[in-house]
Amino acid sequence: RDSHFWRFLCKRFLRQHLQRFRFWLQFFWCITWPCVTLALQNMPPKARAPEVLQAELSELKQRRQELREAFKANKAHMKAAQKRKAKLVKAARQLSVSDLQSLLGSMTAERTE
Repeated sequence: RDSHFWRFLCKRFLRQHLQRFRFWLQFFWCITWPCVTLALQNMPPKARAPEVLQAELSELKQRRQELREAFKANKAHMKAAQKRKAKLVKAARQLSVSDLQSLLGSMTAERTE
């Protein structure tokens, strides 16, 4: 009989306070969860061995050197292309109208063949 009373009391307490308890649980969870995730994200990276860091550094230096060489080659290529274009423009400016007409005629003749 006594246990029945306690069971009744517990049920009543739960019914009345479960909603409130759930609300506070959600409230605190909403506050703590982002803090926990941010803390985990901002953890400092694991300390790596100096040999590993040295190897990575040398790799990066090598890559940088390769990129620099590729850039220089590309720059030289672009300069050569600009020079060729300048030559073509200069040659085209020196052409007369009759030269242009004969050139156009030869091009159309080639296309019709």
